Amino acid sequence: MTKFYVISGSTLGTAEVAAETIVEEVEQSFAKKAELLHSPSLEQISDATHLVVICSTHGAGEFPDTFAPLAQAISKSEKPFPSLEKLLLIGIGSSDYDTYNGAIRELAKIFASKGIEPIVEPLLIDVVETFEPDLTALSLFTAHADEFFA
Repeated sequence: MTKFYVISGSTLGTAEVAAETIVEEVEQSFAKKAELLHSPSLEQISDATHLVVICSTHGAGEFPDTFAPLAQAISKSEKPFPSLEKLLLIGIGSSDYDTYNGAIRELAKIFASKGIEPIVEPLLIDVVETFEPDLTALSLFTAHADEFFA
């Protein structure tokens, strides 16, 4: 049985809006049911077969405060997602900083240390270049949807 989650880690709400936009599109255009969670615990999503993570970067390349516990739990767990088949990572950050999209890059390393690779390299959204990161996230997701749902 497919368990599809779209989760977000956000400081100012941009990643949350992007996640909500993707869930709406998935349900309308792809006729798939996705569960939307903002800053969930590992226990809430460990049964995922399909997972989209949208995360902004806070401070000096860190996870948002509300998302850090999940990243730590994944890091500490031996097998955090035993049934995970598809993973897509989307980062939202500003290239004005040296730590541009540091959180999603770190999360990719954590997943890799567990033997979990996303279907593509983390997709990075630069808020310096786009005024609508939610629509950019949707466009990036849609571009990889066939592979994600295959």
